[in-house]
Parts: sequence; C-alpha cells; structure tokens
Amino acid sequence: MASASLLPISSENKTYQYRPLESEDSIRLITVLPSFSKENELRCEIEHVRLSRNPQYEALSYNWGDQTDLYPIKCNGYTLKVGKNLFGAFLGFRNRFTKRVLWADAICINQADIPEKNRQVAMMDRVYSQATAVRIWLGPKQDDDRMIYSALCVVYYHMQSQYMKVRSGRPIDVTRHRPQLKPDQWAALHTWFNRPWFSRVWILQEAVLAPKALLHWGEQRMKLETATTVVEGLGAFQHMESVFPSIPAAYDSLCFITVKRMERRGIITDSRLRSIVHLLDGARGQKATDPRDKVYALLGLMPNPMGKQTLVPDYSPTCSVEDVFINAAVYCLFQLHDLRVLSYKIATIFNLPSWVPDWTVWNPNVLRPAADHFCAGTATPPTLRLSPDRRMLTLRGRVVAQFARLAQLTVSRISGWLVSLRADHKRAIFEANRAWLEEVRRILTFVLDPYPCTGQPRDRAFAMTLICDSGRRGERATAEDLSNYDDLLRCMNLPIDLMITSGVKDAGTLQRAQAFQQNIQTLCQGRRFCLTMAGEMGWVPEEAGMADIVVLFAGSPDLHVLRRISEDRFYIVGHCYLHGLMHGEVSLDGPEMMEFSIV
Repeated sequence: MASASLLPISSENKTYQYRPLESEDSIRLITVLPSFSKENELRCEIEHVRLSRNPQYEALSYNWGDQTDLYPIKCNGYTLKVGKNLFGAFLGFRNRFTKRVLWADAICINQADIPEKNRQVAMMDRVYSQATAVRIWLGPKQDDDRMIYSALCVVYYHMQSQYMKVRSGRPIDVTRHRPQLKPDQWAALHTWFNRPWFSRVWILQEAVLAPKALLHWGEQRMKLETATTVVEGLGAFQHMESVFPSIPAAYDSLCFITVKRMERRGIITDSRLRSIVHLLDGARGQKATDPRDKVYALLGLMPNPMGKQTLVPDYSPTCSVEDVFINAAVYCLFQLHDLRVLSYKIATIFNLPSWVPDWTVWNPNVLRPAADHFCAGTATPPTLRLSPDRRMLTLRGRVVAQFARLAQLTVSRISGWLVSLRADHKRAIFEANRAWLEEVRRILTFVLDPYPCTGQPRDRAFAMTLICDSGRRGERATAEDLSNYDDLLRCMNLPIDLMITSGVKDAGTLQRAQAFQQNIQTLCQGRRFCLTMAGEMGWVPEEAGMADIVVLFAGSPDLHVLRRISEDRFYIVGHCYLHGLMHGEVSLDGPEMMEFSIV
C-alpha cells in the first residue's frame, strides 16, 4: 500500500505514531494480515480512507475490558499495544490466506487526540451503518462453546413453534412450555447472556446501525437476530427464575436492539420510541467507563427533527459529566420542546439540578413514563427560561392539587406473584400484595361515588387509576384491561392457603388477574397511592410528602410533584398520575398561572 498515511511520523520511533486524518469524513482502517498459524505474531496495516468513497470494511463491536492489560501487535512494522479483548478479537478474525479489513474504535481513533476523538465519535453512526457487517466479539474459545450454541438453537427453534403465542403477549406456563434443556445448559446460557459485551452502552448503537450483525465467541458464530429471538422468547415465559437466578444482562440490551432495528426498518412506528428521552432511559442499565458516554454512545440513534442542531461530543477535561447531562436536558427542553425529560427524574450520584436526569442510575423500582397518551398540558406551548449558570430552570404552570392522604406501602417489583413454583415464595408475595391492596382500598372509602373528576362509578375510576388508565404497551386502557380488575379481586379474596394450593380452578381467571397485577407493577412499581384534597386518586413517587404540591407545567404531558425549598425555589420530587387530569382537563389560562423556578 503506497500511501503516506501508512507511515509513522518518526521512523526512528519503534512505537506506532498516529498521523492526523486529512478530511472531515476520513477514518482509519486496520487490515489484519493473514497467517496460517494461530501462534504467529499479529501483523496489521493502518490506512486512511474517506467514507464518502464507500470503502469496504467490517466494523468490530467488543468489550474494551482492562486497558492496563495490553498486548503488542505490529502495525506497518511498528509496535502498537492493544487491550486483551481486542487482541483476542484480531486473533479470532484473522484469516489463514486472505486479508481482513476492519474498523475498531480503540485503534482507528487516536484516543489521545481529544478534538479528533470528538469528531470521530460524532460520525460513528456512519462508520457502523456503512460497514458491510458488524462482527461482535464475545470472547475467546471456552469448553462450553458448542453446548451454548446447541442450547441457543434448541431455544430458537422452540420459539418458532411458539411464535404466535409469544408475539400476542399471552403468558406461557413455564411448567408445560419451557424449552427442554438440561440444568447445565441453562446455567451455561445464563453465563453466556451475562458476558460483558451485553452490558456495554456502546453496543446499542453499534448493533442497531449494523446492516448485518454476527455474534462470535471462540469458533462459534450466530446471527444477532437469532440471539434476540431467543431472549425475546425467554422473556415471554413465566418464572424463568427457576432456571435463571437473575435476569441476564442481555435481556434489556437485546430487546432494546430488536425494537430499534425494527423501528429503523419501519416495522414499528411508535412515536414514543423515537424520542430522545426514551432512548436515554432505555440505556440506563448499560455500563460505561466514562459516564459521559451514556449520552455520546447514543448520538447515532438520536432523531434530528427538522435539522435542529444536535448534541456534540466533548471529551475535554473541562466538560464534566454534569455538563453533558445538563446539555442533554437543555437540548430536549429548548430545541425539541419535549418536557417529558422532566419526568425521568431519579436520585442522582452527581451534582445535578432536580430537572436534569442522571442517565447513569438504574432503579427498577421507579416508574418510567410508559404512557404516550398523556397530554395534560401539551395544548399550551411551554414557557422556559434558563439561568446564566444553567442550574435553574424557570417554567410557567399552575398548582393543581395538594395531598389529603398518602399510602405507606409501595408497589413492589414482583414477577410471577400468583403462580410461583415455591410455596413459601408464593405465600410471601401474596401476603405483600394483599396488604398493599387492602391499604389502597381503605383510602378508596374516602373517595366520592361517582368519582368527581370524571363522573365515572367509583370502582371503575379506581380500576383505571390502578393501571394509570394504560395498557401494558403504554396505550390507553381498554375495556378488557379493566375487566381484569374483577379477576384480581376474586383471587385476592381467596384464603392464602387455597391460593398456595392452586385453589383457582379457572386458569383464565388466574391469568387475567396476573395480567392486571403485572400491569400495575410495570406502571407503578415504587409508587405510593394518593388522594388529593379535591378527591382525585393517583400515584406519586415514594419520596412524596404531605406538604408537597402537584403542578402542571405548560407544554408538559405529565403532572409533577414539587417541593418548596425556599420562598421562590422548588425541587422536582418526580412525576405523578392523577386520574381525570391527564388529558387536558386542567386550564392553563387565567390568574392561577405562575412561574416556578426549579433547582
């Protein structure tokens, strides 16, 4: 290859030195030279190419791992040290007779050149989408590789036979329909699905944008779609805790990848899934060595409506994690006018204002706005103002409620609460749910009948409140969703011992009751039931207090609980649901409107 860009800056220095990239769309590619023997030294060549000229290459997706454990390779005759995982990937992908042209971020981006890194990260969506394929490296050869491959195939073909049931969302009884694998196969699958690659935040963009993605571990390989089908199917089975002691890291990431790939192909058109806040929240459980990557690693997936200026990577030491998260929130609020970002508040480990979400914190017991049909204040354009130090956000809105009663118990995160395989587990779960429902129903006795906000019968309004008037996919609740409430009451009124011994003879009743309870858990886990002074029922964050107020901001689809911390400053406790106030019923005109300064 006769190119000046292939030569190190100094021929006297035996360590490879990077040359600057010549054009805005230039990238580096690394060619792994063939070797007949796996024991031979890794020899590579680095060249500069322009993406506008459609170079042919494959992109790598891998876990960086420990960057203090470095291995030498030869690049253009000079030494370049790479991490153990990347070294293993090069060995695994090296051909015996032909060259292999790859793109790998650790080498193809000069990590020490911050301006270059900023530019290259901003164009990684092009790098992965223009690659002929994305090769995903899960790790070197291990003794159980073949068993894992075989087990994945068994589950995959089992999923095909159950496809219609899984897709319809009907729960499947694990005792009759679980794939038939031996305990050691289940254990190996669980370990495989917990490999570090699945928990990286960067893999989401890399796998979603790939025109073709292949998983490699040792000498085994499999289409990414096969693994996602397996995970999707396993998620449809009840009580997988009997064979999987915990939810594998792969579950959330592969489900995320599946949805986003389907969205890009036009199979899914849900506007909620295309929002930036939904994207950032969906990646909360993924890991990043640099917390700023919780935003930067998703830039290639972020929509850019009407060509608005997007977020720009900045890895300079002067740009803190707080700066990046504030920038993301400001972009959502002022560029996109999307006030849903205010509803993703979770307790932070950083010095952030209460209106800025911390995207590094994962808490499964905090409600995420799952309903796209809420439009409490969206008919009125937002009025926003940011303080010069970017720490205080001022919005216009009005107080809509104060609390009269707050439940003490919260909705717990429990799966398979009614048909657990263990009697002691079943008893504990059933008792906890019964205690919670009994407390909530005591509060219900203070609610007028008919329900004052909507004129509905009190019991119907209560059932709608329990599930935030939402179905399991976030759509508005249907009559079928609400009818399941009666089945829940039937099951709850049975003696506990009868429930433990499978005293519900009608399997349909049990299934519908469980569906309703799971809907409550999905929408309201970690929440407390409330009753306002005006008689509205709803759900508030666990941290809410009797002195807090409920406010509706102009432009916001949600209601928010605020806490006054000084005469003119407020703190966002979290967002809430009040039945009868979520679809534009509250007027945002008149003397009740005021400014709220949030810090």
